[in-house]
Amino acid sequence: MREEFGDTLRVILDGGECQIGLESTIVSCDGESVRLLRPGGVTATQLRAVVGAEFIAGADISAPRVPGSAPTHYAPVTPVTIVPAGEIDAQADTASAGGRRVAVLAQRLPLRSHKYVTWVNAGRRPESYARDLYTNLRTLDKAGCQRILVQAVPDSEAWDAIRDRLLRAATSVAESDDGTGIMAVLP
Repeated sequence: MREEFGDTLRVILDGGECQIGLESTIVSCDGESVRLLRPGGVTATQLRAVVGAEFIAGADISAPRVPGSAPTHYAPVTPVTIVPAGEIDAQADTASAGGRRVAVLAQRLPLRSHKYVTWVNAGRRPESYARDLYTNLRTLDKAGCQRILVQAVPDSEAWDAIRDRLLRAATSVAESDDGTGIMAVLP
């Protein structure tokens, strides 16, 4: 955490390793309705079970701004691209062609070794993936790679908060490989 804030903070109280890893769920309780503003460890189904029909999933334009709602709040310095699950190995090959270094965050081991690819297997369990997400992104960000490829996570409620953070990481504004400021889109 110290590296994220640099010398701007004199003291950091470290409560130890976080068991969840992602920031909390944020809801707005306004009048008769409860609205999910930021997904976290508490799912929409769990909220709906407590508040009933008054629950509204997702923030709208009039919803209050909440921490972690900016598009690039979770963005590493290295550009991030989310890749469909079945294409992660092929995309790693393409992106590392010509000796370019590429980092991969996936839910499995690579199908074969990739010479210029740093690969992190974050596993298939959303609880452990979430707990280690920021550590894994920081590790890959420091690996000296030109791009981080992230295997798309499953489209299920257990992965909603993770998907939210990954989409924010993928919206980073970074310079392209050719210095034009235009992000290259991988095939």
